[in-house]
Parts: sequence; C-alpha cells; structure tokens
Amino acid sequence: MQTLKRGSSLAERESFDSEIENKGKKLLTRNSSSGATLSITLSHFARDEKLSPPLTGLFLSVPLPCFPGALPEPYASDNRIVSWTQNSTAPIFNTPAFDLFARVYNADPKSPLRSPFLWPTGHKALPPTYFQVAGQDPARDYALIYEEVVRCEGAQTRIDLFPGLPHGFWTFFSRAEFSKEFYEKSREGFGWLLSVGGNPEA
Repeated sequence: MQTLKRGSSLAERESFDSEIENKGKKLLTRNSSSGATLSITLSHFARDEKLSPPLTGLFLSVPLPCFPGALPEPYASDNRIVSWTQNSTAPIFNTPAFDLFARVYNADPKSPLRSPFLWPTGHKALPPTYFQVAGQDPARDYALIYEEVVRCEGAQTRIDLFPGLPHGFWTFFSRAEFSKEFYEKSREGFGWLLSVGGNPEA
C-alpha cells in the first residue's frame, strides 16, 4: 500500500483557522462526479490529519467511490452491484466514456486516492454526508454501497435517488421538471448538512 501524504490544500486550509473558529460555523464541501470522489478522499485526509476546524459535512452528487475493477470482496460479489453493466450505454456518461477518461487520467485504480472506498484506515468518524444518485448512472451502485458502508460505520447519511436519469442530468437539462426537483432536493440536502454537521448526536 502506498504511503498517503497530506495534501497541501489541507495545510493551507489550516492557515485560515482563526477565520472560522467561532462555534456554529460549518465547513462543508460540495462536488459532483469526479469532484465528489475527490471530496470523499479529502474527508478521509481531514479525519486522519485531525483538520481543525473539522470538516462538518459532505455533499456528494453522483460520486464513484471506487474504480469498478478495484472493488474488494465481499462487495465485488454483491449481486446488487449491477449498474456498471446495466447502464453501460446510458446517455451523457457511460462506461466507454469512463474508460476514455480513465486512460487519459491514468490513475492507479487500486490507490485509495482514486478509490477512497479502499482507504486503509477505514470509514469510521466521517462527517454527515448527503448523497445524490442517478438511476441510469454507471456509478449508481458504487455510490449506494459506499453510503451503506459509511452509515454502518456510524456516519449520518441522507440520500436522494433520481430514477431513470443519467449521470449529470441537471447540467444538460437544467430547465426540465426533473432538474427543478434536483435543485430543490439540493437545497434541502444542504439545509440538512447545516442542521446536523458538527453534531454527532443529531
């Protein structure tokens, strides 16, 4: 296993501690797609490095927490995980598109930096996390199983499913009714993170 080194962004974040030390302040991260996966990685670094003030919430839209070929047992044999093949020809983002990006990016699929599902120190003591998962997304079941894992490890989670819709649908069909629902759910999810973040008993 490679050594995981603290990112400079975390050290830089700590230089601003004095600006956000007041009680009641929230430190959230919101991202979608590959950015959401990076947010998961960041949350593990923040926990392990005891970032101060701590990260109080994650807002994850359509993440892929583990490279499909790197999913460990018993999850690799879980017959619920079918989205990679089921949605292989989905619109907007499908498995051929992912394969193209993966070849260009050329990251080690088994690195926990790329697949934070594989984080060597596990998934306990992570902040409250809000998930948005699209039904026609090849990444769907990987997000769902990650939500299950972190919830079982004690994280507070909330999840909204968008059946029949592809990866990143709201960016391509921003005026559609289903995208309006997405924006409303986003506001609700963000509000939930603000209400529970930083309070593990909420």
